[in-house]
Amino acid sequence: MDAHRKLTDNEADEALRALFAEHGTAHTPEGIDTRIMVRIMATQVARSEVVSLIPRSTWIGIGMGVLALALYILLAPDPATSTTDPLFAIPSGLLDLLGSKWTLMAVVSGGLLLLFNTYLTRMRTTQMA
Repeated sequence: MDAHRKLTDNEADEALRALFAEHGTAHTPEGIDTRIMVRIMATQVARSEVVSLIPRSTWIGIGMGVLALALYILLAPDPATSTTDPLFAIPSGLLDLLGSKWTLMAVVSGGLLLLFNTYLTRMRTTQMA
């Protein structure tokens, strides 16, 4: 409350009590609670759209990156083989790369990220309803 005055919690409570004691109690007109509740009930709350935690532009960027990597893997010549191979020859080390624990870990992490994003988006949607 009074961080700039460096008061302890007890001192801050005492200062607040003194403030209320100094100004006394306030009296409200009759029926104020009813008027407030009627105004609250009449107010239309605009529903806000739930935005995904991962923006659409990021998904597009990830997709373009994966597509560029896939095209590079398929179109780049494999130095281990001769240059007369077909254009879409699978590089010799690709199967080892796809079977590695690092690739599996990346795929599992990406899947968990997608699952977590979907869960949080649905939770926010149900809270907004």
